[in-house]
Amino acid sequence: MPRVTRNQLVLLDALLEERKASSTLQVEEHVLFENFAAEQALREHELSSDEIPDGNVGGGPDGGIDSIFVLLADELLLEEYEIFPDSTAPTDIPRDEIIELALGQANESEVFPEPALTPAQKHLEQLLDHTH
Repeated sequence: MPRVTRNQLVLLDALLEERKASSTLQVEEHVLFENFAAEQALREHELSSDEIPDGNVGGGPDGGIDSIFVLLADELLLEEYEIFPDSTAPTDIPRDEIIELALGQANESEVFPEPALTPAQKHLEQLLDHTH
């Protein structure tokens, strides 16, 4: 995996400090970084600054996953979002709609160690196992 250069770290730190200074909310630095990482990873979806923190699940026993986003037809599905009403028939669902599951893991070190992904891998295997 490529290492982050010293110049890249300096620029990233300056950008995060600027964001922290301009934020109206008091947010811990690791949460600010996790939100920034999710925003960058999902920038093609143009999520708002209010939507990014909604996907943050980091901290405590998070299974190695810091953020989770589910998008249907490029629309973010929030926790309280009812995807389809109970009266929806399977034939009412368009076949060409894409559902996207975006999982994030942010790491503030200069390298991203492979063992950091191990807890997430175990949870993903269970989540995506359709044999049960």
